[in-house]
Amino acid sequence: MGYDKFYNKNVTIIDAYPGLGVWSAALHNVIRPQNHILLEPHVNYKNFLKSLERPDNSWRVHPEDPFRWSTFQNLVDQKLYEPRKLPRTDIHNEIIFTANLSMIQGEQLCVQYLNCVTNQSWLQQYGRVRMLLWVREPTAEKLLATKEAKARHRVSVQCESCTESRVLLGEITDQEVSHSALLETVKGDFHPPKSDPPVLLEINPIENQVDYVDSFEYVIKMLFVLRTKLLREALGTLGPGAQVDLADQLQDILDKRPQDMSLDEIKRVVYAFEMWAFKPDILHDFYDDGNGGLGT
Repeated sequence: MGYDKFYNKNVTIIDAYPGLGVWSAALHNVIRPQNHILLEPHVNYKNFLKSLERPDNSWRVHPEDPFRWSTFQNLVDQKLYEPRKLPRTDIHNEIIFTANLSMIQGEQLCVQYLNCVTNQSWLQQYGRVRMLLWVREPTAEKLLATKEAKARHRVSVQCESCTESRVLLGEITDQEVSHSALLETVKGDFHPPKSDPPVLLEINPIENQVDYVDSFEYVIKMLFVLRTKLLREALGTLGPGAQVDLADQLQDILDKRPQDMSLDEIKRVVYAFEMWAFKPDILHDFYDDGNGGLGT
């Protein structure tokens, strides 16, 4: 993967839900970070991981739940690491994020992380921070699905619009998923469980992303409610009158289904919506950072 050469000596690994730390140890030994912060709220795992802490503080277990956004700001406030904001011309070479999202809530977190890439918030406020995510196979299929694939959902378009992503370990059985995104698995290095094996994704934020971010997020959210219907029908989800007012600009793609549309075609819908004099006020659903969390 070349991570040992890409990341400099000041790199920090932020590691969410490491469990028993097998993957964490492998990544640590390759990158040899200055800081490796393991966010593990589950008591049994946490106690085991703490037994592996090192005298040089390069491996530190932090008990806060990474499901809460405040956890990541607390790391900075407590000076566990001091992130620098770097230019977005390249992947950030001082921070790498990894997480085990193979639990049922993992797909929800993937969507939230992609929102952060688009909005340059959370860790992405410091630059283009690479993410290595262990996810379930259905989640990987959704994230990587290209146009005309049955697995293509809103999150597929979002992932394509703001990242270059690929499989590092594991297999995707859905043959419709773009195999240009796949790497050959080294069988001797990976021993997944026989039932529901996870997939390791490398997600690299790109420099040039979509215009009209608010409209883009709204349009893909609404269109994919009717992802298997024709666009001429799905336009109605964007607001009263959209089917009529936006149709003239989109005549050549009205008989396509949202799941079959390319990113460029979806951007055309976004532009038409952005310029629409009668577009509705856009409401966003934000994660409620309350008392709950995956570790409770």
